[in-house]
Amino acid sequence: MRTEDRETAAADERGSVSCPVCSHDVPRGWLLLAYSALSVIVMSVAFWSVLDYAANASVSALQPLALVLLFLLGWFFFRLCRVFSSDAASMFLLIAVPAVSAFGLFILPGWVPDEQVHLAQAFSLFGRHDGAWRIPSALASEDVMPGTYRDAYRLLAQSDTWGSLSTFSRFLSGYYDHLYALPALIVTVCRSLGVNAYLACFACRIANGLLFIACGYWMIRVMPFGKTALFVFLLNPMLVQQEASFSADCVANIVSLAFVVYFIAVFCSKAISRRQVLVLIALGVLVLVSKYMFAPLLLLPLLFLKRRFDGRTCLKIYIGLFALMMLMAGAVVILYHGSFMADAFELMRSPKAFLRIMLNTFFIMVPTWMRWYFGSNLGRLSIGLWEPALWAYAIMQFVVLFYNDEDNERIFDAVDKTVVCALCFINFVLIILTMRGWTLTVDKVTDYIMGVQGRYLFPLGLLLILCVLKPNKKMAQGGVLAVTARLLAACYVMNMLCVLASFGAAIFPL
Repeated sequence: MRTEDRETAAADERGSVSCPVCSHDVPRGWLLLAYSALSVIVMSVAFWSVLDYAANASVSALQPLALVLLFLLGWFFFRLCRVFSSDAASMFLLIAVPAVSAFGLFILPGWVPDEQVHLAQAFSLFGRHDGAWRIPSALASEDVMPGTYRDAYRLLAQSDTWGSLSTFSRFLSGYYDHLYALPALIVTVCRSLGVNAYLACFACRIANGLLFIACGYWMIRVMPFGKTALFVFLLNPMLVQQEASFSADCVANIVSLAFVVYFIAVFCSKAISRRQVLVLIALGVLVLVSKYMFAPLLLLPLLFLKRRFDGRTCLKIYIGLFALMMLMAGAVVILYHGSFMADAFELMRSPKAFLRIMLNTFFIMVPTWMRWYFGSNLGRLSIGLWEPALWAYAIMQFVVLFYNDEDNERIFDAVDKTVVCALCFINFVLIILTMRGWTLTVDKVTDYIMGVQGRYLFPLGLLLILCVLKPNKKMAQGGVLAVTARLLAACYVMNMLCVLASFGAAIFPL
């Protein structure tokens, strides 16, 4: 072994690495913390420099400073890519922290799907008045929410943004209060300190993003296999946008993905402890109360039956349970005539119409859903990303399923994959059916179902990725992960140029 390799191995055993700036060994955690803090600072300075230029139409000291800091951050990133080239969780932090900070700042509040409704519910969580949402008038409608960096600068410059409150009428009944706990707490603190209400929106976004980063880091650590695939998955541009927004989807997505990842970890364990069972149950309950549309995922523990029965017996049990659930579902469809998803139940009572409309929906909408899933359109589906960057990400997600640095074992057999795919398909159909009423009343379309977005499919996408993941032996010592990380970073640079052009036409008249 070369001297450099021995020194690196010794440093790794001590939990430290050679500092890319000096000759001393630095604890890995401190190095990552320094990089993360620098990322947030750099993105904040860059964001304010853009606002300053948009408002004043002149160059100040901020713009050169931002460029220097961005160059420093890029240099630091490439140096750390060499240091953490075999650590997927740390590599995730290297990209996720600046990406989440950038999306949380540069995609202006109110410009993520349904974000303004989520904003109103969070702002009013600890101060409701007669059951209505009372929020600052400057944030009370899409007409007053800033749509350009120039407008954002003007709103941030206002001294008294809490003096005038307006009632917000829209309400998302499917989201429970615990999903807004973190942003509501930050809003309460900001209001008590007299912090600008619009600035409080950015603070809540960054807090949500940091929560996602911490949970994503934990997920990659917990995942027993497919770490590179999970690394690429968690850096999906659409997912990062949602996690860096003022949306309840931030926590709902985290809970759903955490349930899937932890289930995989428990499933791969040779001996299941009581603590693992309790954690899995707790995550399942959180899924149910956070995003009930993912309730079918709670049937994943059925795969544990293979530990007690042989493959043939398990298959018979699965078929029997599936038949029983179909009978129960049929009975519910026939007998239920309440207001919940009334249009969907009405459609299911006509099998021929149901089959025709579902087939039309798949043929017409699936290509659009897949593009949205990979982040072709951010914001209110209004920010089109550069096509090469979009396809580069999609290709990377596919390639790492078959070529990576890991020693992946075969976890799912054919029966397991069949069960997982069946659950995903059933869940997918249910998600589509939830939008039947929306399609009829808002879109005025009867022949197929609209309203579903790619962002609804993340937990299902993760499960399907793990089913496709090909077991293999190590092919490279960190080479695939390091190259993938650099390509992802380049994609995010391209994505940010599109975001800047969307909100700052005066600066980037593209």
